[in-house]
Amino acid sequence: MAKKKFDPRKLMKLNDPERLKDIPPEYIWRCLDLTSSPEIVIDVGAGTGLFTVKFCQLAPQATFFACDIAPEMISWMKEKVSPLYPQISPLLMEECSIPLPEQVGDLVYMINLHHELEQPIDLLKECRRLLRPRGRLFIVDWKPVKTEHGPPLPLRVPPEEVKQQLREAGFSFLSQHDDMKSHYLIIAR
Repeated sequence: MAKKKFDPRKLMKLNDPERLKDIPPEYIWRCLDLTSSPEIVIDVGAGTGLFTVKFCQLAPQATFFACDIAPEMISWMKEKVSPLYPQISPLLMEECSIPLPEQVGDLVYMINLHHELEQPIDLLKECRRLLRPRGRLFIVDWKPVKTEHGPPLPLRVPPEEVKQQLREAGFSFLSQHDDMKSHYLIIAR
C-alpha cells in the first residue's frame, strides 16, 4: 500500500504557487456563498499555511487557526507566516483531535487531506464539534482519476464516499463542485 501521509521534509512543495491555480481560493470562496464573513476559521492539515494565507486575505478580519500534525509544519508557519499574518495561529493537532473549544468555528476546511486520513469519520466528528450551529465545513481533495500530480489512484477518495462519511459524522450535505481540473469541492453544514 502506498504511503498516505505527506512527508514534512518536502514542505517547500506545499508552497508551489501552481497549487493556487489548481485550487483557486477565490473560486472556493464564491462557492461557499457565505451570508456573512466568518469570525473564526480553522484550517485542518494546513501544511505550510499557503491556503490559510490566501483565505486570510479574503477574510482579513477573521482569526485563523492553522492546524497540522507535523511539528515541522507548525514551526515553519510560526517562523514564516505568523509574523506577517498575526491573525493566523499555528496549532499542533493530533490525527483526530484539535485542541480548541467546542463550537468555536464558523468555517472549518481541509484541502488535499482527506485521502491521507486513517479515521476520516473520527476527524469529521471532531470538525463538527468545532463548528458553531450553522457553521460550514468544506473539503477539497483529488478527483479519483489519473492526473499529472497528486497521490496514487488507490488512495484517492471518491466524492460519494466523502459525502457518506460526512452524513455518518452528523453533517448535512450542501453542495458539490467539480469545476476544478484535478479536485472536487464538497461543502457541508
